[in-house]
Amino acid sequence: MGLTNANYWMPEYIDDFGNKYPNMKFKISKTAPRFEYLAGVGFLNGNLYTLRSGVVSCSQTSLFNPRHLVVTFNSGQKIQFPVPRTDVIKDMVQILKPSVFDNTIPGNGDDEAACIDLIGEKWNYVPAGILGMKPSDFRKDPLNSSDFDGPKGKTSYNYDYYSDLDGVGKINVSFSIHNDNDFLHGCQREGMTDWKKKTKSVCSAASIGVSARHFIIKSLVTGDTNSILPGGKEEFTIARQAPVSGIDANILPGSDQAKTVAKDIAKCAQCLGWQGESITRVDLLVGSNLI
Repeated sequence: MGLTNANYWMPEYIDDFGNKYPNMKFKISKTAPRFEYLAGVGFLNGNLYTLRSGVVSCSQTSLFNPRHLVVTFNSGQKIQFPVPRTDVIKDMVQILKPSVFDNTIPGNGDDEAACIDLIGEKWNYVPAGILGMKPSDFRKDPLNSSDFDGPKGKTSYNYDYYSDLDGVGKINVSFSIHNDNDFLHGCQREGMTDWKKKTKSVCSAASIGVSARHFIIKSLVTGDTNSILPGGKEEFTIARQAPVSGIDANILPGSDQAKTVAKDIAKCAQCLGWQGESITRVDLLVGSNLI
């Protein structure tokens, strides 16, 4: 592994729920191309990354994996650039791959990114306080296997979704939910705005590389599960997605609604995980003149 630069931090990181973390440290390759344009001498005047000072910084990343751009450069280097807040994604893509615009930032050839993916923020476990909730807002008892008596298969839905990428606006997303438990089924729909049972759609988020943000409902299921799993197990775990549409806003479109719907989703969950929005080849979307 090459030498790393640990001299910088993000002066402020804002998570997908709107919580702020000062002076978040990170490491990056000492040979990361175009880093200087994100760190105080270029387009964003240093509001993304700054040199660490003598202020004490306690790491917050044990709570979650911050969102980041995975950038493959023409030189063959692949480097992760942390994204301190969602409203700068488009600007960061412009800096790392200036040819998607009109070369307003200098650079080309090996210095420029070849392709860029956005990887969303990930929480294996979201503490209640992060969501503005109390532990008592979550389900205390496991789900009962006898309630998983619905028909086999899934129901497919379309719903409105607002991307973290500034300029995308409202898009259509498809999502399928198991029919085996009506209660759980309802919880998975809580964060979906204007959902409809799936109709034909020619324009969807999947076609532009967007993977929607979602909570992950986690719970134990207890009881006689002969009808569900082979082997007659009496206890197992479930983890099911509950999408969050977001709101029509210019900054942090997912945060307010995520907190609002978390309490309704939590009635099905003993705890919640979270996966933020990811976009495959976000550079193509930014450079398509669609946003």
